Amino acid sequence: MTAELSLPEPEEVEQAALIGKELSSFVEIGKGREVMLVFRKEGRDLELPFPPSALQLLLRIMGQIALGNSVTLIPIHAQLTTQEAADLLNVSRPFVVKLLKEGKIPCIKVGAHRRVRFEDLMEYKNDMLAESEQARAELAKLGQEIEQED
Repeated sequence: MTAELSLPEPEEVEQAALIGKELSSFVEIGKGREVMLVFRKEGRDLELPFPPSALQLLLRIMGQIALGNSVTLIPIHAQLTTQEAADLLNVSRPFVVKLLKEGKIPCIKVGAHRRVRFEDLMEYKNDMLAESEQARAELAKLGQEIEQED
């Protein structure tokens, strides 16, 4: 996961928005049918079958690029360094190491280095988002109760 990411250029954002729009209507029309991907270059065509799951992924990628976001793909079973895990969680590396030491995120040791499975990292992130949402809902409820008392 060491590839340099850069934001898409404005023309790429426009292209992605157009591709996303066309693909989304195509996906709806072509549900359950075979999808063929055609590459055309210098008068030569290459036609390949395209898995429906890959078409959905392509649609999501175009959606993110259309929003001006850079995109990277990480296999679900990828093993990340503590720095890569920190980058994905948007926290410091020492904080991730602390979580690993406390057993809040499973890890394996490769020599002296810890590795975190992407799948485990996303499970932790989703759990934290759910807890955060629950806390937000409880605060909102308390706020409403206080307003009613006034």
